[in-house]
Amino acid sequence: MGILLDGMAINPAEMTADMMAALPPDNVESMDVTAADIAAIPPAAMGGMTADMMSAMPAHAMGGMDADMMSACPSDAMGGMDADMMTAMPPEAMGGMDADMMSAMPADAMGGMGPNHMEAMPAEAMGGMDADMMSAMPPECMCGMDADMMANMPPEAMGGMDAPMMANMPPDCVDAISEAQMVEMPTEVAGMMDDDGGMGALGDALDPGPMDDMAAPMDPAADALSGAMDAAQIQGGDSAPADAAAMDQAAAGVEEVDAAEVEEASEAPATPDEPIV
Repeated sequence: MGILLDGMAINPAEMTADMMAALPPDNVESMDVTAADIAAIPPAAMGGMTADMMSAMPAHAMGGMDADMMSACPSDAMGGMDADMMTAMPPEAMGGMDADMMSAMPADAMGGMGPNHMEAMPAEAMGGMDADMMSAMPPECMCGMDADMMANMPPEAMGGMDAPMMANMPPDCVDAISEAQMVEMPTEVAGMMDDDGGMGALGDALDPGPMDDMAAPMDPAADALSGAMDAAQIQGGDSAPADAAAMDQAAAGVEEVDAAEVEEASEAPATPDEPIV
């Protein structure tokens, strides 16, 4: 059927902003407007678009939008967008968005975004985001973010982040998160950040960390044996042998060796070897 105004068919290429503004929303809803019809409309004509008209458009018709058409739309017209329309819109059309347009968009419309939509958005458009809009986005959208987009995001918008969204975010984007943004993040998500502002949680979860004592503790018998040998060495020097009885007791599992026995063994001076005649 195409586009009708006052019962008359209109060539989309001849549309103007005034003609667009004169279209009753219910007429738009009843018309079989196609993506080709929308694509033929001059960008300037989109200046007559309203939120009611936008919501009346079939979702598939958004396939005809481009960045120039989006940038010509009044900001409040974005109030008529929904998730299906967002999904049908070519990613490059998001290049016409600005912060005011983003802030006018219903939160649930963000559910139709993909990584390519996100990547095509101007960084300053992220200034229109809020926590509800962020939480409505599919986690994989975060793959399209970069450091400049993060720098433009209001801190309070970070309240809509969750762990899967953080896990999908490129490292340079994570590194751009400010202290003010981090404060607004849910506790469990902020805990994924390391001291340098990067993603340390996943690595920490996989790394058991240093152990205080990597060596297995010595059993009591071995400990006592070692003690007896050390005491004999201290008293008599490296050449002084430990008392055999003390060594036998230690090896048998006696936890404490009588120090007197060790001392007694060490009192006898070492006798030098007699010279061979």
